[in-house]
Amino acid sequence: MSDVIDRVEVFCLSIPYISEVRYASTSDTMGAFVILRLTTRDGAVGIAECCSRAEQDNGDDIQTVAYQIETHFRHLIMGMDPMSHDTILHKIAKIKKCRGAKALIDNALWDLKGKLLQQPIWRLLGGSTPKPVPISGIIFGYTSVKEMAKDAAKAVADQGMLGFKIKTWKRSMEDVDVVREIRKAVGDDIFLYADANRVYTEGEARRVFPHFADYDVKMIEDPCKFVAITDMIRLANELPIPILADGWFETATDVYNMARVNVIGAVSVKINKTGMTQALQLINFCDIAGLQVVIGTNMESRVGTLPMIHVWSSFKNLQSVPSETGFYRHLADDVFEGDLKYDRGHVHVPAAHGFGAKLDEKKLKKYTV
Repeated sequence: MSDVIDRVEVFCLSIPYISEVRYASTSDTMGAFVILRLTTRDGAVGIAECCSRAEQDNGDDIQTVAYQIETHFRHLIMGMDPMSHDTILHKIAKIKKCRGAKALIDNALWDLKGKLLQQPIWRLLGGSTPKPVPISGIIFGYTSVKEMAKDAAKAVADQGMLGFKIKTWKRSMEDVDVVREIRKAVGDDIFLYADANRVYTEGEARRVFPHFADYDVKMIEDPCKFVAITDMIRLANELPIPILADGWFETATDVYNMARVNVIGAVSVKINKTGMTQALQLINFCDIAGLQVVIGTNMESRVGTLPMIHVWSSFKNLQSVPSETGFYRHLADDVFEGDLKYDRGHVHVPAAHGFGAKLDEKKLKKYTV
């Protein structure tokens, strides 16, 4: 008789940051995570993580995501053959929305599949022995121009960082000063791109962002909060650098609709938001459409970082852009059991089965809320 999923466990975690992390919409001293653990009757374990905040994820916080799994999805997963991945995804798709909960289930199934087949996910995806994954640091936009440039230069010198996402939140020509001074501080070989987190108006974007091209900024993520697709088209036609889509889409169809009218030049794929299966669809579509892909962060711990580095290392078309896989270094701790090797701006991909996720039971108990 084939193995079946016998246990579904959900944990809500609150883990401290080393120091306060400020986003465009909020700030936090603690990271908020949901861990899903699927265990089969024969003892195989699949693990996944998502980070969810009500201010950033359509009102869903970690308690909401946990409730969705317990209430809507547990009975759909229990007793299922863990290798019937597509069948399970079709079952859970009948429940509307619940994007984070569905991504957790999908990623846990991928991890479980790798462990049952005794292979790392990068090998199941067709990758060869992976090279260390270069990461993009994040330069947050709430400090002075001088401090932002100093932080970037220090990260290059001390950590070997190869790229940066620059948070351009100042809504003025001061953001041009930021980009100029960071470029001056890090040199011409460092990959730079900007993220406005949709804080700009269209008028401000037209006035400020064209100047970014002078400093070899490769793309601008979510420049504005648009009302209609026609507004997006108008701005895209006026900017000399491509727009990187992040917060504007939830499905591959959304990305297709933006690509067909030439609104975007790149897509941020966040595996812990979309799930692995949809992430692979997006990556394949972007390859066909000639769109660049960034493996984007959703403020993961090391547990959530694992799917990102497996995917990045498996596809050549992703490897021209450093991955946003270093956010876990803002955390003072996490519940990952083991060592995720970091060296000179690179994260090493584990050879363990699945994603290589294991949980430290003592820390899991410590941080569960």
